[in-house]
Amino acid sequence: MWCDNCLLVLPLVLLKRGGAIAWGVVLAAYSLAGGLFLLIDGQYLFFFYPEWQIYGGIGVGVCALSVIGIFALSNRSYIWTRVCKFLWPFIIVICGIRAILMIVELQRGKDKIIWECNNGGQVWSDDATTTATTTDSSTTFPAGFCAAGFSSINAAFIVSLLVDLVFQYPPSPSSPNFSSMNLNPSASPMSFHPISMPNVQPEYGYAPTAFTSPSRPYTPADGASISPPMLSYSLSNPGDASSDEHSTHTRTPPPSVPYAATVPRSHRYNPIAAPPTRVSARAAVARGRRNSTSNSKSQNEDSDDEDAPVSSGGVDQRREAVRRQRIESEQKRRDDLRDGYSRLKSTLPSINQKSSKIVLLERAASHIKYLDAVKNRLEAQLKVAEDEVNRLRNVNEVLMIGTANQRLHAVANSGMQVQSSF
Repeated sequence: MWCDNCLLVLPLVLLKRGGAIAWGVVLAAYSLAGGLFLLIDGQYLFFFYPEWQIYGGIGVGVCALSVIGIFALSNRSYIWTRVCKFLWPFIIVICGIRAILMIVELQRGKDKIIWECNNGGQVWSDDATTTATTTDSSTTFPAGFCAAGFSSINAAFIVSLLVDLVFQYPPSPSSPNFSSMNLNPSASPMSFHPISMPNVQPEYGYAPTAFTSPSRPYTPADGASISPPMLSYSLSNPGDASSDEHSTHTRTPPPSVPYAATVPRSHRYNPIAAPPTRVSARAAVARGRRNSTSNSKSQNEDSDDEDAPVSSGGVDQRREAVRRQRIESEQKRRDDLRDGYSRLKSTLPSINQKSSKIVLLERAASHIKYLDAVKNRLEAQLKVAEDEVNRLRNVNEVLMIGTANQRLHAVANSGMQVQSSF
């Protein structure tokens, strides 16, 4: 129960499936027992809440992962086996850290554990006089631990950890022993005895046949394109049908398809290129007949016959031009959108995180609303300032008029005094 993380690092793949399942059962059993002990009675050994619950939870987690490994090996599940193999190193590291912390905390709580044993197995509290409020009065510290003494418990704990470290060292897989197979390693491969196989008569016989090239190469129909599989087969001779009728017991396989590298580059199928334009065989025959009748008619008819491929070539050229124009317009539209997004991103306040175009548009809308609010606030402030300026202007005019009236009265009074003196 002290070493519930023992024997974790031994890879289960080095064992057989049945042994690995049994190993997982043992691992799950003592991990569950240690985890439950720490969850129930861990408060008597560790005194920082919720320290013992964390230790017990790790033990229960090891048990759960062991159960997953058991079911994965039982069902031969590749995915869950890989999940367990991926999680085991992390579990080992966590269990190692937990073991170190448990040793340190056990040494620090030595006096508290002795106090618990001396006071009837009650939980140690801060004032060392009363029982903690979180404990149940019906449970006490196990008497077996108090009878053994702290030194025995500590020694057993350290020995368990040493055994844990020894068992965590993975054994290297041994090389296969070929001595029991009566094989000579220095012998050459040709010196081995052949294996006798029963003579089994096949149901169908196979007779290789030499294929010759046809007398006339294959010419596709008008406007048809040649695909690579069509280039790899040759036409059969006229006598092949008769030979098939006479041969009843043999089957000749079709010619093997050559690799694409054996086909000339000029004969490979190009799905992007425009279909080739060629003069049909009928037009050539008609042109030959017309040449035999008269040279003048042949020249006129030749010009008429050549108008057809030229016109079809013109249609293909127009289609290609329209397609290129559409591609260029679409590319230009995308470039304009990209430039617009770049200008919009440079105009908005910069942020440290990378955002998509949708987020950029949302930021632009929010920024526009913010600018509208700022504009309305500035317009309101401007209106208030204009009203204040008008009020001050009116006050200034009133003061100036009053000052001018006072000066006029003063001048009139001084004139009247001068006249009265005379």
